[in-house]
Amino acid sequence: MRYWTLLLCGLIGCGLSSNLCARTGDMFRNVRGDASPAGVWRSMTSTVSGRLIGVGNSGQMLYSDDAGVNWTYKNVTINGSPERISFTDVVEFGPNSGFAQRRLAAIGAWLEDTASGDLPFVGRTYVFLSDDNGNTWSRQPFPETTVTGTPFGSFDGVMLNRLFVTSDGRLLAY
Repeated sequence: MRYWTLLLCGLIGCGLSSNLCARTGDMFRNVRGDASPAGVWRSMTSTVSGRLIGVGNSGQMLYSDDAGVNWTYKNVTINGSPERISFTDVVEFGPNSGFAQRRLAAIGAWLEDTASGDLPFVGRTYVFLSDDNGNTWSRQPFPETTVTGTPFGSFDGVMLNRLFVTSDGRLLAY
């Protein structure tokens, strides 16, 4: 019995797009890379339903419902507008029993203009949630906006890039 392993094969820089490759043993074949608009795909997850989801720059996602044989490109939209955030991670979380209780979460950071402060911009983290296996998404600002307790004092802006799911199904961001 052969097992397919999906890999994100990123070629970063020089304007090269990344390729999504499938691997069986030592043989590779390109399954997407012809029009990879993001150029960089940052994370991938597999859901309990078997859907594969890859996330990348400018609100872009790739989906496969057939173990990576075919891929569908999608730009996440919120209230009809394309999302510009660069996703850095995607996970499935929730109780470990019952498909209907599982959710998807994607995370990304964005630089926003500020009207005050020492810098012209501040980092903000957003968590995107899906209750329908990634078909639609909602955007939630991360509840903390100020970093405190550092040797340099407090400063505005929180930029988190990764998600972790605990053994009891809770979602943590770091």
